[in-house]
Amino acid sequence: MTHKYISTEMLIIFTALMIIANFYYIFFEKIGFLLVLLLGCILVYIGYVYFHKVRGLLSFWIGALLIAFTLLSNKYTIIILFIFLIVLIIRYLIYKFKPFKIIAAEEEVDSPDFIKQKWFGEQHTPVYVYKWEDLQIQHGIGDVHIDMTKAANIKEDNTIVVRHLIGRTQIVVPLNYNINFHFTALYGNAFINEQSYKVENKNIKIVEKTKEENYTVNIYLSTFIGDVEVIYK
Repeated sequence: MTHKYISTEMLIIFTALMIIANFYYIFFEKIGFLLVLLLGCILVYIGYVYFHKVRGLLSFWIGALLIAFTLLSNKYTIIILFIFLIVLIIRYLIYKFKPFKIIAAEEEVDSPDFIKQKWFGEQHTPVYVYKWEDLQIQHGIGDVHIDMTKAANIKEDNTIVVRHLIGRTQIVVPLNYNINFHFTALYGNAFINEQSYKVENKNIKIVEKTKEENYTVNIYLSTFIGDVEVIYK
């Protein structure tokens, strides 16, 4: 089992504190930095548009440096970064010396209602063997991990529906399964069977067929901003 020292909730709190601190600092203490920040944002945007050219690359990094200079000139930012680093070190030490205990069982474990519709945090299927049912997930901000290799009683035709705002989705499919994949995103990337697809305000459909008679997984995923990865295992 993988330990995650930085949870989604920590990142959300950290980002919110950084935004509030810099908003206060720029607008109430150092109004002059607002012009530097705006210039940096403009250069980053120009660099993003022309990233494939030398002038775009230079604009992007100059803008990034201006933004970094503005943020790091804020004493509140330094304090928040220091506190975040201390919390991160403490969490690392806790997980290092008190690892999770996983009890293996030979018998199949009936799954509880492990999928819960929520706004924040992570969503994942159990790490033990569980009874498979078609999934329909509505999630706000955070990562979603679905592992079908732990599922029992998989049908010939299976459906996974994920509606997601912001975050990464990973779906692990057993080997030799057929995949019908539908992905809609304002901005994101799809990684299917070692192939990558960039999606910007559009819908894509990908069909991966090993054999006609093999089991099929139908995946319908829509997100505002986020990536999705479908891998065989």
